[in-house]
Amino acid sequence: MIFLSGVNNYLRESVSGQESGCDHIVLQIKQGSTKIFEATSRKIGSYYEFPGMDELIKAHMLQYNLSVFSASAVYFPCDASGSQVDTYTKALAVIYTGAELRKPGTLTADVFASVYFLTHYKSAWTTPSDSYQLNYYAASDENYTIVRTFKDGTTATATGTATAGTSTIPVNYLTDCVSAVVTMGSRTFTLYFLDIDIAERFQFRNAFNALENVVFPAATTEAPKTEYETAQQENVLQRYDIEEQLEVKIQTPPLPEFMRQTLLDMCRSHYVERLDSYRAGSTTYQVYSPVIIKEYKFDKTNEPNKPLVLELTLQYSNTKRNSAIEFG
Repeated sequence: MIFLSGVNNYLRESVSGQESGCDHIVLQIKQGSTKIFEATSRKIGSYYEFPGMDELIKAHMLQYNLSVFSASAVYFPCDASGSQVDTYTKALAVIYTGAELRKPGTLTADVFASVYFLTHYKSAWTTPSDSYQLNYYAASDENYTIVRTFKDGTTATATGTATAGTSTIPVNYLTDCVSAVVTMGSRTFTLYFLDIDIAERFQFRNAFNALENVVFPAATTEAPKTEYETAQQENVLQRYDIEEQLEVKIQTPPLPEFMRQTLLDMCRSHYVERLDSYRAGSTTYQVYSPVIIKEYKFDKTNEPNKPLVLELTLQYSNTKRNSAIEFG
């Protein structure tokens, strides 16, 4: 298993030793019967290079919302006439990592995935009314424990089994619970339950392309903007082709450092949604709407007791447009 940025290096080492009678190599990346990538390469120095493979796999993972890409790397050493000398197949697994991820030193991806959940921070906030889904990748089934701490200082332990592959562990609130610590193998994560009167709720694709929820206190200012065309008929001015855009400014109170990392991850994400509430009759509905974070400011300083406050401006991705007016 390898990080996305190391796909080429990983395969170069794999194919460089299969050279007997070899003039060039044909490489295929296949997921089941579907061919994702194919390229031909001649030896350059000590290795074979496959330009563009990393970006193609990344695009595939983004398109299908994959945190882990599992496939087969099939390569065919060929002689000068193009005839295959042999065939080799190697299992290939790639963990998606965003550019903002702090590189974990010399850890290989299989080691990294066994030490960390698919998030690059170890704590998060939520509220008693919100559920939390903790993303993970496991090469095989693994047991996990959730230790909840309550207001009176008592604890309760729950256990479960995380199935192999990429999935989530649900961490739900229990009455008077203040925190929950999830442990799976060497991985650990702490979730704090806070009573937040005015909260913003978002979900986004994090640094591992996994869907993550975040809840935080904030003050908001909404500024709708409308653009339209006008036409006049019989001394009556009409509007048509109306576009409405909603811009929202958000400012948080002072936040702990781990929330800064969470919100920076959200601001840098390629996909963000904000939870909206609306009423229809006597029923209140909640729905996530795609937004674009236009700008954000979250300065960090080494000054003691300096509050960490996030300011961001977002715009809704969707616009409302009515049909054009037809004159008789």
